[in-house]
Amino acid sequence: DASHQNIRREKSGFLPQASITAGAGYEHTDSLATRALGLENQQFFATNATVEVRQNLFSGFSRFAGTASAKALKRASENTLAAVRQNVILEGVTAYLNVLRNRELVRLNAGNERAIREQLELEDERVTRGSGISVDVLLAKSRLQIAKEQSIAFEGALKDSISTYIQVFGHPPTLESMVPMQVPPSMLPESKEAAAEKLQAENPVIKIASAQADSAMHEIDRAQSTYYPSVDVVGSANIENNFAGVEDVRHDYAVKLELTWQLFDGFLTPANSAEANARYKEAIQSGRDVSRKTTELMELSWHEMEVAKERAELLRNAMNIAGEVFQSRIELREAGKETAINVLDAENELFSACINFVNAFFDSQVAAFRVLNTLGRLDTRAVAQSTPVDNSAVVAQCGFTPSEGGGYQPAQ
Repeated sequence: DASHQNIRREKSGFLPQASITAGAGYEHTDSLATRALGLENQQFFATNATVEVRQNLFSGFSRFAGTASAKALKRASENTLAAVRQNVILEGVTAYLNVLRNRELVRLNAGNERAIREQLELEDERVTRGSGISVDVLLAKSRLQIAKEQSIAFEGALKDSISTYIQVFGHPPTLESMVPMQVPPSMLPESKEAAAEKLQAENPVIKIASAQADSAMHEIDRAQSTYYPSVDVVGSANIENNFAGVEDVRHDYAVKLELTWQLFDGFLTPANSAEANARYKEAIQSGRDVSRKTTELMELSWHEMEVAKERAELLRNAMNIAGEVFQSRIELREAGKETAINVLDAENELFSACINFVNAFFDSQVAAFRVLNTLGRLDTRAVAQSTPVDNSAVVAQCGFTPSEGGGYQPAQ
């Protein structure tokens, strides 16, 4: 890639440079030397060729600084690729889980809507026979409208999540074959403090900032290299024929040590050094900002994961209580001691508790994957090691089972 070729370019300064120069053409010479020899207006067909090999021995540490800077930039490039790859994986996992979330919510609310509609029909028949209460029918109709509105909202959210899924994966999801997945506890640090410690060493964004600071530091040495002389070993061979007014062939061979030291460059070196120092300080400060922001993102994700898990546990208890209330209402109704609308309300509360639980469950899983992302651990291996959950097992924790109409209903 580009960063690897950049290293090759910087290392080229360690290798010798070879060049060939050749020329041929007519020369007309009229000089003091030719006139002293009585040769005026000499004209020859002249040819010349020079081969030179130059090996730099010292350049003020510029080559070493350039190579070190290029290697640091290569590390930054590798971590940039890792960060992009992990962000894409997080985007894919989030899209996948959101499709599952909305699929379950649509099915749950479909079950709730069906239960309300059935109860409405029963109450309507009771009123027709003269044994029902018309107010109960109106209340059931009101609850049915609310359930329909929720169905529209959940179906719209499902369509949106499917659109996002298609954008990420390039094809629509197969809803029936998708199963939830959970992050194994072993993949997560034991505490937020332990995660913060690992963050500095594992997060690719922090590694990018560190590598860029290293590169900027080496650029200071490169900028200051022109304070020193440049030392080269030069070997050359030259052959001339009728060149510069001198008839016949001439051969020159030389091996010499050349030292070039620029004593004044118009304050260019101090300016370059000051610029490199400023860029290094900027990179250091940028690295600190990146570290703080990444730590904040990790802590927010960790808090979101903890809150979602606690909410899921509380909502699981709420579902158990709502389930007991619902069963009690049914028994009282069968004994003639409870109204149908109260039974319907109890069932509606059970559906609502399960909907909230499903949201909390998927929130906790998305947050867990986001924590892995901030730690730099969300790669394809992490996804492969995620624990799959049996289809509809999340909703099964609510005490619900699939119904014939494609939704869910309370287990009998």
